[in-house]
Amino acid sequence: MTLAIGRDENAIDAHVVVRRRGFTLDAELSVDHGEVLAVMGPSGAGKSTLLEAIAGTTRLAAGAVTFDGRVTATHRRNVRPQRRGVVLLGQDPRLFPHLNARDNVAFGLRVRGLDRAHARTEADEWLWHVGLGGSGDRLPRTLSGGQHQRVAIARALAAAPRALLLDEPLTSLDPETAGDIRAMLQTQLAAARVATIVVTHDVADAAALARRLILLEKGRITQQGAVREVLQEPATPFGATIAGLNRVLGSARDGEALVPSGQGRIRLGARWPTGAADDTAVAALFRPGAVRIERAAQETWTAALRLARDDVPEPGEWISRVVRFEATPSGARVLTSDPAVAAELSADRLAELRLAPGDPVRLSVRSHDVRIVPVRAARAGEPETSPDPAAAA
Repeated sequence: MTLAIGRDENAIDAHVVVRRRGFTLDAELSVDHGEVLAVMGPSGAGKSTLLEAIAGTTRLAAGAVTFDGRVTATHRRNVRPQRRGVVLLGQDPRLFPHLNARDNVAFGLRVRGLDRAHARTEADEWLWHVGLGGSGDRLPRTLSGGQHQRVAIARALAAAPRALLLDEPLTSLDPETAGDIRAMLQTQLAAARVATIVVTHDVADAAALARRLILLEKGRITQQGAVREVLQEPATPFGATIAGLNRVLGSARDGEALVPSGQGRIRLGARWPTGAADDTAVAALFRPGAVRIERAAQETWTAALRLARDDVPEPGEWISRVVRFEATPSGARVLTSDPAVAAELSADRLAELRLAPGDPVRLSVRSHDVRIVPVRAARAGEPETSPDPAAAA
């Protein structure tokens, strides 16, 4: 039940251009046979539209989609989705309610030409592969949400597609169920050797399932590469968000980053030299857990700022102001401004500090907790900006 591959072409080559009112998606990607590619981006970035165009349910305004060297879509030509040999699976499993689990999986096999007996036998085997052995007679209404998704995945893989397109298939599931199905997907995608694109909002999906990661923002690919490389050196505020990093912008000076703020320039050292020439744009990356936070000696922001302007702060220290709090399993994330930075606090430390929005605080981060990386040149019309205080959320 694996897909035999004997071609030199990529399984998928796509240059997708789709124009909507006030929005244009323009993205190029390729996926090799047996490769899993993850796509992440903020809401409205065009992720689902990208999959729909590759599947054939959305027409191209320009570009082309090719499977195994065969063009299936241009702005003039659009091969019907059912003839592309592609399966698009989203949050809704879309099981046939009148068919049991076995016959739902067998449906795709029957379409491929298998007789009913062989299709049902192979469907039972696929149900076993996804952890539902012995459940073939159950109707969808008797299955849980996670079991629905397992049946849908079995049906998709049983169809031996040229490509599998997964559009946030775990989003509607509880964390425990999502974790179980993620582990199952990891095993089954490796065994099936089918080219797969996974659109997800959860970095755990990308890390567990994919070899490469694409970040899609405002209809454009802003970064791509090995999953680990993208998460280690995010090139945009959104990339820093999913990597769980603070990312503040500044300029290089003597191996440090000089970050502008209301109190002047903050000096952030790094655990290794940047290699960037003085005065070039850099980003300082550090985790919220590496940020130490204390109450400022002054009660008001104006007084704290006035004193800070008279002092010469130590490298890695600055005055900031609390914006808001976000709950974490063990405490809270404190979001601050100027520059936008998040700090993590345990519950007991949060209670001890008794902070409120608007309070001035003193932040510090040690040089060995900071990495300084060059900032790529922004595209025309896409200025590089510092992230929102929630960037590390």
